[in-house]
Amino acid sequence: MAFLQRLSDKLIAATQGIANDCGFCYETECNRYARLGLHEANAYLYVRGHCLYDALIAIGEKLSIGTGADFEQNVLKGSLAFEQYPEIARIKTDIGKLQALRQAY
Repeated sequence: MAFLQRLSDKLIAATQGIANDCGFCYETECNRYARLGLHEANAYLYVRGHCLYDALIAIGEKLSIGTGADFEQNVLKGSLAFEQYPEIARIKTDIGKLQALRQAY
């Protein structure tokens, strides 16, 4: 535990003022990403969800070698409850609108 505290203290000291030096503004970044639909309540979904998804794909592809199955399409996507996330529901709606426009022209 003492080692982690010393490491934490060193990290804090080494990065003191770095946000000011690089021009980073937390409020500006929060506003920028909020306009894109990313906020504190769903950030974990984006970050950890994508890491977990990528890891599952890598493992599933290895396990599926020689089976002829497309792990992502046939196994993973078929069992995920994408409709439970408002962000994904909006994407689905947008895709539907794009398909309707394509058919109209």
